[in-house]
Amino acid sequence: MGEAAKKPTTAISGRGLAIVTASRYSGDLRAYLSRRLGNRDDIDDVAQSVYLKLVRIKNDQLIIEKPFGFVRTIANRVLAELGAARARDRAHIVSSQQAEQAIESAVAADDDEDLAEELDKHRQIEMALSKLSPTLAAALIAVGRDGLSYAEAAARLETSEHAVKKNLQRARAQLRRYLFSDKAHDRA
Repeated sequence: MGEAAKKPTTAISGRGLAIVTASRYSGDLRAYLSRRLGNRDDIDDVAQSVYLKLVRIKNDQLIIEKPFGFVRTIANRVLAELGAARARDRAHIVSSQQAEQAIESAVAADDDEDLAEELDKHRQIEMALSKLSPTLAAALIAVGRDGLSYAEAAARLETSEHAVKKNLQRARAQLRRYLFSDKAHDRA
């Protein structure tokens, strides 16, 4: 009876677990990530990061009772890192010059109503920027804030110029939809 009560375990390397995850649990991992991510654009990037973390595990033989539970733990760590990185990026999207201009226009407001309107515009922009995926935000930051060319942004982001252009276009389209839709005022 003692033998029947033992839970099955698997001894596997990090690389082996990454291979098993990619082949056996890929759909489960994507479904798990889609429930936790607000943006479908992030699913492939986060899944890739999970696979890379699994491959980089130093231990030659992991003893794992629930392989997918372990994969979910790694995925949660990647999601936490993504959230922290996204928060850092959002804090830097608006350049200091744009922030100064917003402050100057708010200070130059003739009355409290103008001041409230300027502050509301600034808040709506910040909310719209926070909705962008890290990939789209990175392209916008590199080209829009930092003034890099497409080639320089591609080198920094380790991607192609075409991907930078595409992500920048998508970022701008999402910002326009959010800022200029009729619902933008309802979200405030």
